[in-house]
Amino acid sequence: MRNELKRKQTADTDCTKRIRVEKLNLPALRKLFETRMQEDFPEVELKPFPKMRELYETGHYLPLAIRDNSKKQDLLAYALFAREKAEEGHHYLLDYFAVKESERGSGIGTDFLREMEAHIDDAETILGEIEDPDHAADDEEEAVRLRRRAFYLKNGVRETRVRAEVCGMNYRILEAGGATSHSAAEIRHILDRFYRRFFPEKMYREEVNVHIA
Repeated sequence: MRNELKRKQTADTDCTKRIRVEKLNLPALRKLFETRMQEDFPEVELKPFPKMRELYETGHYLPLAIRDNSKKQDLLAYALFAREKAEEGHHYLLDYFAVKESERGSGIGTDFLREMEAHIDDAETILGEIEDPDHAADDEEEAVRLRRRAFYLKNGVRETRVRAEVCGMNYRILEAGGATSHSAAEIRHILDRFYRRFFPEKMYREEVNVHIA
């Protein structure tokens, strides 16, 4: 009933919203990877596309496009989620999220985050990673990371005590959605499942450390 109500609310209000969210097929995901993602993310942060394709084809990846809900249908932003099976539904990890440069600050990201659950309505958990401000290289980078953190917290995303070190990068782990938050130990276990799927065993052992602060 809860999921059916969410879908009905989404359908009833879709025509009045300024954004429309749709799932990308594999060719569209490849095109996104080869164009926008090359501009939005440093090369070292991008998974190889064959890995994305493997995750997509095995049901472990959900790529969403956020479009202008007008006749133009411009791609305003995108959100790519990894997912793992849960007892009821799935655990989700926001793998990549970017807003078109000309639309940053316009509220598109906020609009999507506020209705995110309506588009992944089988989510038992929604996790995200942000670069840890405590490990910024300088004051300017720290300020950028703190603004990013503030953006998510302003939109109802919760910061957890879980931290991750992945390939030399340090992350704080966030949790979104649901009335009940998970314990740090539960989140650590869920996140570990994602990383074990992303990396070969040897690389996982050498490059990944998930812990509770």
